[in-house]
Amino acid sequence: MRQPDGGGGLAPVLKALVSRKVSLDHCIIIAVTLAVLARILWVASAPTVAIAFRSTDDAYYYLNVARNAVRGNGLTFDGINTTNGFHPLWMLCLLLIYGIFDPGSSASFQAVFSLVALIAGLNCWFAYRAALCVADRPAAATSIALLLVAPFASAFLNGLETGLLVLFLLVLFEAMVRCDLASTRTRFREDMLLGLLLSLVFLSRLDSMFHIASVLGFVVWRAVRDHGVGVGLVSALLKFVRASIPPILLVLPYLLWNTVAYGHAVPISGRLKSSFPAINFDPSRIGNLHTLFGTVQILFAAAGFLALLLMRSSGDHPTAGRGRKLVVVFWVGCVLHFLHGLFFMPWAAHWWHYASYVPVTLLVSAMLLDDITARVGRRTALIGGVAATTALLVAVTWYVDARIRGLHHGPWYAASLWIRDHLPANAVVGMTDAGLVGYFCERPTVNLDGVINSYAYQLALRDHKLADFLRNCGVTHIADYEVRYREGREVIRLPARLYKAPGGAIVATPQAEVYRSEPYPRRFPKTGEVRFIVWDINKVQIVDDARHLFLGPP
Repeated sequence: MRQPDGGGGLAPVLKALVSRKVSLDHCIIIAVTLAVLARILWVASAPTVAIAFRSTDDAYYYLNVARNAVRGNGLTFDGINTTNGFHPLWMLCLLLIYGIFDPGSSASFQAVFSLVALIAGLNCWFAYRAALCVADRPAAATSIALLLVAPFASAFLNGLETGLLVLFLLVLFEAMVRCDLASTRTRFREDMLLGLLLSLVFLSRLDSMFHIASVLGFVVWRAVRDHGVGVGLVSALLKFVRASIPPILLVLPYLLWNTVAYGHAVPISGRLKSSFPAINFDPSRIGNLHTLFGTVQILFAAAGFLALLLMRSSGDHPTAGRGRKLVVVFWVGCVLHFLHGLFFMPWAAHWWHYASYVPVTLLVSAMLLDDITARVGRRTALIGGVAATTALLVAVTWYVDARIRGLHHGPWYAASLWIRDHLPANAVVGMTDAGLVGYFCERPTVNLDGVINSYAYQLALRDHKLADFLRNCGVTHIADYEVRYREGREVIRLPARLYKAPGGAIVATPQAEVYRSEPYPRRFPKTGEVRFIVWDINKVQIVDDARHLFLGPP
């Protein structure tokens, strides 16, 4: 058989290869586009409760704040207390949507989750482009199927800011590889691009500062390696000065607004969840189901790096070496973020807190698949097997995810409609985890865990003035979604987390009930059945000082 030579015989082969690459890219674009359109059509036609089954309670904090802001009530979840308990970039997107559509209509709700679908599609496309920086096309195309597995897909489809966060991390990774943005030899516009992308990552979710710190540390390391310590540090400093222009224009005004308006540079939700600088480590958290979403990704990436090291492979295409180093850099950012959560976030670190690890998991998967298929051979069969296994995982996890969410969001949604249809128009509800209920019940709903409330609420808890605060807010009813009476009463503890103080509590009994749902399984841990209950506030006990909670009868 004649071998292609350096003349005309090589040209058809190269042309065929290029044509194959382009056709695969086109297939990915077409598949992603069709999936996004299908999701949008489903959002437009599905019952509201079906969408609620597939979203996250905290997403409705954003939606209700945006809806209230467009209605002229200001940045408030309950229409009573101002709050900054959200990340800014996703809130800006929602303000735009609620400004275009009638904030009280189903069209605005559908437009939000259509945008969520579009962001999910962009994530898939840029995940493919990022994977191409470290692996060949078949491996990259196969690895992005991982994003369709429910725990990963939920990071884009839950209605939270995490879809934007993962998207900009992927864009940042690709730009850093293709433009070598970590080099101190880049031009002014490339340094500006680095600053812009880092700003968008930060504004998507503020705890991405650990990923940003890892990237900046890599820039310093590159500068010292290329120029020596003295010149390298000066070069890095000059690069940072140039790259700081976008953060000064975009990030600084937001931090200053927070500081002036609320007395703190970061959102109250972040302030309440952090114990920094006091270490608050609980070993049991490592096995917590939410934390496992982060733990497994961190360990998988570490094992993947070790396997790649043992195989002594760094890829065989132009950007692979640089790209694979950057995957390690991004993983270091994930490790820093994970350790901060483990030691300084004793409360409310839910699974989406670890969504920023998804790009690293995806990229390590692509690298492993690329190297293993290159070594083993029979690439088509191996990739086909991986794709088939992933498809099975997608089907199973989506079914399980929708079922688990529905078991809880169904009763919550039903309770919301009961509140809307049965409580007086001037009723005000108080509850923890109030997102979904507050959005659909059409009654002001005061968030009692504080993440989407005001700093004044934390002061009231600290100063033992919970009853006064509830009275000033006009609260008429108390609700809870996970009630299981013990000794004839339910105790809702409301600590002053900002001040690390016991705060107050609400003690309710069955005699105060005005609504009781059918029983349903408790979420995590599964320890029997619970109910959604609404109580008349005049028939419950408001405990201003939780330190004395058990000194008297309920």
